[in-house]
Amino acid sequence: MFESLNLTPLHWLVTELDMVMQPSSTVDVHEWDRRLMAASGPGLWFSHDEMLTLVQENHQMIDCEFFGVPVAAGPDPAQAVLRIDFFDSTEVTVCIDGSVIEISNAIERALGPAVASHVVGSREGDTTAHHIAAILRTCFDASQDPRAALLRDQVEAVRTVDESVPRIFDIVLAAAPRSDYADGPLRWAVYYCSDEAPLAGEVLIWMLEGRINFVEFPWFTTDMPAELPRPDQLILTSTDEDRVRDVR
Repeated sequence: MFESLNLTPLHWLVTELDMVMQPSSTVDVHEWDRRLMAASGPGLWFSHDEMLTLVQENHQMIDCEFFGVPVAAGPDPAQAVLRIDFFDSTEVTVCIDGSVIEISNAIERALGPAVASHVVGSREGDTTAHHIAAILRTCFDASQDPRAALLRDQVEAVRTVDESVPRIFDIVLAAAPRSDYADGPLRWAVYYCSDEAPLAGEVLIWMLEGRINFVEFPWFTTDMPAELPRPDQLILTSTDEDRVRDVR
């Protein structure tokens, strides 16, 4: 996969490093781990040659996250044009800036068709995407609207989530069936509580052309909640049906 990228030399930033090297490798993984733990800032910077050594002498990637940054950009994570993230030995995420790195046929064969996204992203972003998807899944599972089944399918197609402004998350979907919901917020809404407030805010799901466009988490408390609600903090039932449906 790495060779298929046909990369020009990059600066590399590693934020997670749990891997097994070949018995003949010259790489001391424990030393790399010590360097990473001692590094200031977001992680450990290293050269393209060091990255090639990791690739060539690696036996198994277990839990690793690498960002490739053009040499001319200096050590600036915000300028990353490539992210390679191995998680739990079973999943790999590759995000490529197609304006800088050509998406070759070899990459398409290795990874499958690309999903459009305007950010290279991070593991933290992936965690947020899973969190938002879990909230949406819980909302749609509780909905009494039979059309919500199509939205449930769209949740499974969530690929990236980007917090464009505080507590508003743009959703990027892969191919998924479109619904017949009108543009704008769904007319049924779900409230949520927090550890500090029994009624902290609501979940607004905005549609565009039959697809989930973004999710908004307005708050009713004086201060903005520090965290997103957990799925178990959603208020899904009430003696007053209007509290769950047709609240806008």
